[in-house]
Amino acid sequence: MFLREIGRAAAWLLMVFALLAALSIAATRAVYAAPEAADPTAIQAEELQGFLPNQGDTHYLGLESAGAVKMIVLTLKSWTPEGLPVAERLQFAVLTEEGLLAMLSGAAPHEAAIATGRLLRASEDGVISQAIVLAGESAGYTVVVWNESAAPVSYALTARNGVLIDGSGQTAQEPAPAQQDDAYPLISAFAQTATLTEERVFQAAPAFVDETPFTVSKDTVTAYRISGSLFQLYDRHFLDLIPARRDAEITVRLSYDSGFQQTTDGKVNFWVLTKNGLQQVMQGAFPNELNLAAGQPAEDGRPGVMQATLRIGGEGPYTLIVFNDSTAPVAYTLTVEGALLADTFGQTNEAKAAAAEFAAEEATTSTGANPLAAISRRP
Repeated sequence: MFLREIGRAAAWLLMVFALLAALSIAATRAVYAAPEAADPTAIQAEELQGFLPNQGDTHYLGLESAGAVKMIVLTLKSWTPEGLPVAERLQFAVLTEEGLLAMLSGAAPHEAAIATGRLLRASEDGVISQAIVLAGESAGYTVVVWNESAAPVSYALTARNGVLIDGSGQTAQEPAPAQQDDAYPLISAFAQTATLTEERVFQAAPAFVDETPFTVSKDTVTAYRISGSLFQLYDRHFLDLIPARRDAEITVRLSYDSGFQQTTDGKVNFWVLTKNGLQQVMQGAFPNELNLAAGQPAEDGRPGVMQATLRIGGEGPYTLIVFNDSTAPVAYTLTVEGALLADTFGQTNEAKAAAAEFAAEEATTSTGANPLAAISRRP
């Protein structure tokens, strides 16, 4: 009799665990699913605002890439009510469906994530952290934001080249409170100057240079010389660096212009990372602690020129990150010797021009000359 009761109790426990597991998976799919499949009234925006009043409070947001660009930059700005300690403990992580299931099964978010927030700036006024997501085969991701501090925290999460999705009313889409501009004077200063300088910056970095050979495919532009613009504070461009041969000596030269030289000096440069180094950066490590090389001022003292020479022992892959940690928009030109640069994320002027050419080619019904023939050259 006693054994029979134990068996019944065990059966009930198994049913309860099965129900909890089913609810957990259902919740996961609800968070992860595309908004049209889950809730047509879900908020979809490039930026969402949230409030986490208690320690341990967590928000789950969907994330999808927007358009053809496969690199998503997530920036989290957080602040606390006046007089309370700065919330350096507001964390966020990006998970695939498998990673979210692992987290719901007990794994720590940063262990299950494909990318986690890296602290960029902390002051008495607030905190800025950032994560990079190199979008792959997955149709979407989940961003988990949680509060590890004892203070109530407000936040604004922005996804460049991505769309944030809230299907359960956790966040708002309203603009950030007025005091946030005061909390981030550098960002406010940038916002006031960006519209005045954006057109001039684009003109300063021509899309193509006749003497520079490059090849174009639908998803990749490869060249010895490439150009682009970094308009915002903490903007980054991620480029593949392809050595010409094993043990190649490579020289990288970065030339940039902003019109605000005093603002950008020492804050615009590049890093070279191994594949393992890039993975660690995506998990929150600091690139300057892992880089194989970073630019040094030109020997002749010319402003706006950073250069590095390095010898790479293997064939790669390697990643070159061009970064702007200033509040001024910057146009740059990057030149390499002993290697090639490749843009697979549509970030540079050359990649954007090539994408427009391919779009025009696909749209036309003509069977005449290939419009890419005029711009495709092989090194």
